[in-house]
Amino acid sequence: MKDDAPPERNPYPLPGQDWADQSAPQPQRAAGRRPGGWWPRNTTSRDRAKFKDVVLSWRVVAGVWVVALVMLVGRHVLGIGDDDAYVAPPPSWEPPSPSAEPVSTVPVKVTGWKAVTSDKYGFTYDVPKSWRINSPTLLIGFEDKDGKPLAAMSATAEYRDGFCASERVSSRAATGFNQYIDGTVPQVAEHAARKWAKAAYTPDNGPEPNVSLSTPRTVSVGRHKGVHVVADVTAISQAAPCQPPRALVHIVAVPGREKGKTVAFVLYADQGVADAAPKRTLEKIAGSLRPS
Repeated sequence: MKDDAPPERNPYPLPGQDWADQSAPQPQRAAGRRPGGWWPRNTTSRDRAKFKDVVLSWRVVAGVWVVALVMLVGRHVLGIGDDDAYVAPPPSWEPPSPSAEPVSTVPVKVTGWKAVTSDKYGFTYDVPKSWRINSPTLLIGFEDKDGKPLAAMSATAEYRDGFCASERVSSRAATGFNQYIDGTVPQVAEHAARKWAKAAYTPDNGPEPNVSLSTPRTVSVGRHKGVHVVADVTAISQAAPCQPPRALVHIVAVPGREKGKTVAFVLYADQGVADAAPKRTLEKIAGSLRPS
C-alpha cells in the first residue's frame, strides 16, 4: 500500500489516539540522499552508527566522546538528558555477519508481525516480518561531523537495512528506545521528536530540515499514561547519499521504571520515496507499544 492512499483508520491504535491520517496526499519523488555510518567517516552526511554487543550502563552521566571508546550522552535543550553510557569498540572494529534474529517471549499484538522486547526498559512493540530485528545490545544512532554523538537507541529494528549501496550503514526506517533523566513526559516527547528529526536528517554540509510537531496527545500504554508526538520533517537537504525528500518521526514517551525517568520509543522513517514504509505501517508499529 502506498503512503498516499486515501485516509483510513488504523485498526491497531493506541488507546486514546486518533490515528486517522488527515494530511493531504503527497506526490512521490525520486530517492534523495541519506546519512551514512558512524564509521568510516568518509561522507558529507551526519553519520549513523551500529555497535555490536555494546555494554549499556544505568549511570547518569554528562556526555563526551572519549577516545572513541566511551560514548556518554549528556544534557540537551530543556535540561533533558539521556542517561545511558555506551561502551563502544575501537574504530577498527568490524561488525560480524548477520546472525539469527532474537525472538521475543512476549506474544505479538499485530497478527502476522513479530515482537521486539527491551528487557532494560520493560516495553515491547511489533514490526512487520520484512523488518530486521537487531540484537538487544546493538545500538544505532547518529553523530555530527566532529564525531560528537547526537542520538542513540537500543532494542532496535530496521526496514530495508543496507538499501543505500554508497553507504556502509543505511536503512529506510528504524525503531528503538532511549531514556531521559529530566523533564516531564510531554517535554521529553517533543524534545526527542525534534532531536531525532534533526540528527537523522541534517547532513554535515547542509542546513537543518524543517521540523513541525503535531499536537501532543495523551495515550495509554498498558497502565501507563504516555504522550505521542509526530514530527513531520520536510525540506531535507540532498547533500548526503540516498537522502529522502521528507520523513516522519514518531515518539511515544512513557514514564520509566525509575522515578523521574522517561522512556522514549523512537520511530523514524523516510517518506516520499518508492520504497518508504507506509504511514499506516508506522502507525501500527507505534500503536503496538505495550509493557512487556
